[in-house]
Amino acid sequence: MKATVKHYVKCVEVGQYMAMCYHPELTEPLCRACGNYGRCWTCPPFDYDVNERLKRYAWVLAVGAQIVPEEALRNSPGSAAERDALAHRLITEAWRQCTGPMMRRLEQQHDDSMLLCGFFACEACSKHCARIDGKPCLHPELMRPSLEAYGFDVSKTTSELLGLELKWGSGNALPEYTTLVSALFSHDAPTADAMAPAEMMLTI
Repeated sequence: MKATVKHYVKCVEVGQYMAMCYHPELTEPLCRACGNYGRCWTCPPFDYDVNERLKRYAWVLAVGAQIVPEEALRNSPGSAAERDALAHRLITEAWRQCTGPMMRRLEQQHDDSMLLCGFFACEACSKHCARIDGKPCLHPELMRPSLEAYGFDVSKTTSELLGLELKWGSGNALPEYTTLVSALFSHDAPTADAMAPAEMMLTI
């Protein structure tokens, strides 16, 4: 079974993006309610000023990966638990095959840039973060916090910046599409030249 991944991209000045979507007063309570709060180095509270870190950059390239399953795949789950597991698998494969390589390549092309990728914030130590043991991050070169952890409203990012509404599943079926959001903060404006093809096919 297959799914299509389509990328929606928007490059704006960091100040504009922060004015539109930076709402730590809304995201902080949600983070506090999560079991990872204070237990993972990609989650708040941070030992640095997030606002000051963001303002170091001039531009942000926001990318929304719209993952559209074919009808047979969308209706294949037999329960809500199977639906959620399949949605997780779709997002994982979309990041691994399409969006992840593209964003990592862009990050490498822009010196001192910062990638926020959320769903795959901590691939190296996903089961047990060293922060739980009071130790520093074991792989800081691989650690990428999420947009939510930094105080950004992802729903506003998708709807107001990317023109892409978030969708949710109904019953056992997957939603019409699932969205994976990431962003690259940089000193110079990224161009579309280095982006992956607008649409790619996943085989699940």
